[in-house]
Amino acid sequence: MKRRSLIILDILTVLSCAGAYAVDYLIKRKLGFVRWLNYNEAKILQAYPADKILTIAAIVMAALLILIIVISVRRRAGAFDKMMLIVPAALTAGFIYILIGNDTSSMRAYYLILICLGIGTLLQMIRALIAAARSGRIQATQGKHDKVMHG
Repeated sequence: MKRRSLIILDILTVLSCAGAYAVDYLIKRKLGFVRWLNYNEAKILQAYPADKILTIAAIVMAALLILIIVISVRRRAGAFDKMMLIVPAALTAGFIYILIGNDTSSMRAYYLILICLGIGTLLQMIRALIAAARSGRIQATQGKHDKVMHG
């Protein structure tokens, strides 16, 4: 069950990142998409403080990444699980880089791309938490069996 959930989370992350790329591609190729995007972004910006929400999301993602790293270190996760922390770290860094380095004047689909990357980042963080929790339990149970068999 856990292996299936990890695979599903990976597939959803890839789809989310592909969606961000597709939005960027369509923004450059289709004028109708630009009009639709401008109209909907104007409605969203009037209804919600999008910049504040995105800043809070970046802070939460950075804090969650630090929490995942601490959990992995404390549970003595294996080398593979530690290596898998590169993906959420890279996605978080990319999200924060786009948030700080760009705005709507430099990137037409700024908010939509950030939403896609934010979803992908959160999915990878959930995956990293599941993997860290799983690796800690496997090591803990292996230690118990070793004591029983050799004791």
